[in-house]
Amino acid sequence: YGIYSVLFISIFLVGLSVGSFINVLVDRLPVKGDVLKDRSKCNHCKKKLGFFELIPLLSYFALKGKCKTCKKPISEVYPFTELAAGVLFVLSLLRFVHILDPYSLTSIFSVLGLSALVGLFLSIFLFFAVYDVLYMEVSDRYAIPISISMVIINIGLLAYSLILKE
Repeated sequence: YGIYSVLFISIFLVGLSVGSFINVLVDRLPVKGDVLKDRSKCNHCKKKLGFFELIPLLSYFALKGKCKTCKKPISEVYPFTELAAGVLFVLSLLRFVHILDPYSLTSIFSVLGLSALVGLFLSIFLFFAVYDVLYMEVSDRYAIPISISMVIINIGLLAYSLILKE
């Protein structure tokens, strides 16, 4: 069970990090902020966040949902998005763990990579869902083609996993 625990914890942590990045995108895209160069800051007092304030999910609970500096509440959207992404990544690993040979590094990295890829694709849905809930700006012009693409991609991944199983 050791390798399985390591894989599930690892993929969950990757998912939390992706969820944190989704929060960055959701915050900065509407105001045309730079998603790679700008530092994260409190939405109220504008103080730049330190390293420990940026740890996905844990920092929210450690700070009791309030800014370290101004003590104003941090939106519940942040931990929800991070947790949702973590869960999506774990679910993607659950989808492929049946083809895992725990004694083969190639198998371990293949399953982990495939799960991460599916988790990233599912995270695109999460991004659009969170963005749409907060800003109501995602039109059907974008949502429908993305949905169709995701269905096609998931069918391809399902077929790929069935081929690997044989």
